Amino acid sequence: PASSAASAATTRTRVPAAGLQGGGSGGLGTILRDKGTAEEATLIANTPGIAMRAGQSVRVETPGGGGFGPADRRLPADIAADLVAGKLTRKAALASYGAAMLAAAEVLTSG
Repeated sequence: PASSAASAATTRTRVPAAGLQGGGSGGLGTILRDKGTAEEATLIANTPGIAMRAGQSVRVETPGGGGFGPADRRLPADIAADLVAGKLTRKAALASYGAAMLAAAEVLTSG
């Protein structure tokens, strides 16, 4: 079978972007070979010449940026808008803002 080599030159796979003015850190990026298969493997960024066989895949999940401002000062309407737009999952909202703020945001999205 044919083979090839890949390199993924990227940053923010080990150290997240910092938030500003009290905002939380961003997410980390990931590079995966054969995601969702028994052969799934996390690849190390900036490693040259990663061996690839014909039919294998590489998935690059880019990191998220850091937050801006303290989470406890975010308005429920802004959280609701992000939930509706798909920018924020319910699970992430609960982790970032807590149950009371999530409940307030969900009241706004149910109308």
